[in-house]
Amino acid sequence: MDLKADVQNVRALRERLGDDVSLRVDANAGMGFDAALVLLRKLAPYGIDAAEQLLPIWDLDGMAELAREGPFTVGLGALSEDVVADPVQLEGNQLRVPDAPGLGFTLDEDRIKKLRVELQQ
Repeated sequence: MDLKADVQNVRALRERLGDDVSLRVDANAGMGFDAALVLLRKLAPYGIDAAEQLLPIWDLDGMAELAREGPFTVGLGALSEDVVADPVQLEGNQLRVPDAPGLGFTLDEDRIKKLRVELQQ
């Protein structure tokens, strides 16, 4: 990932498309928390609507912290109904975050076990 190029691309899109177009970014879970935080802060002036899957799915605390950082939606990406015990609720085009610790979702441990793979040493 090239942070400088990403910011330049978002800036160019915003300038070309104007403020009436929704801009969303997706890092495909390829960032660490510090890099994602820097990216979101640098993109803030360009009015992005959502940041999808910046961090690996297992970094729920990091995703919650990023969600508190800005006035945009931080997407959960792979955290879908496949692993969530209760259905994810949408209000309009926004994910409703339950009022509970962390991101507020209860994970279905049995479903997660089915997805787990052993790492080769």
